[in-house]
Amino acid sequence: MMLNWCANRIIATGSSDQLIAMTHFARSEESGSFFNETDVDVTAFEGTVQIDFDTRWAPPECVDIRALSQQFSCHVIHTFSEAGEGFCGYHVYACGEYIDSASDDLEWSEELDEDGYAMVVGPEYVLGNVPNYGG
Repeated sequence: MMLNWCANRIIATGSSDQLIAMTHFARSEESGSFFNETDVDVTAFEGTVQIDFDTRWAPPECVDIRALSQQFSCHVIHTFSEAGEGFCGYHVYACGEYIDSASDDLEWSEELDEDGYAMVVGPEYVLGNVPNYGG
């Protein structure tokens, strides 16, 4: 059976100290977290950290994203996509408190690309907000 990968992006905003700690946590092989499954790409901006990573089959559990937000006292938007099974969604937490979430089917183009594949065209919130569409 072939393994499907779920593409994930976390955008975290908060204090610089908390974001630095979260960055170290994401890159640490000893963290024992969902970040340890594959390579993690971390990009820091002023007051924001973007963490791109893949997980097997599905995104991390909501409780894990909430715990991350609570542990580092930050606002977290987690967006995910798994094209192999055709689903996507997002979770939003602020300092561990639930703000919003969605779970949807990916929307596909009717036209095929040059390789003969349909392209992801929605939902709007997933476009450009994941490192790839998984699969």
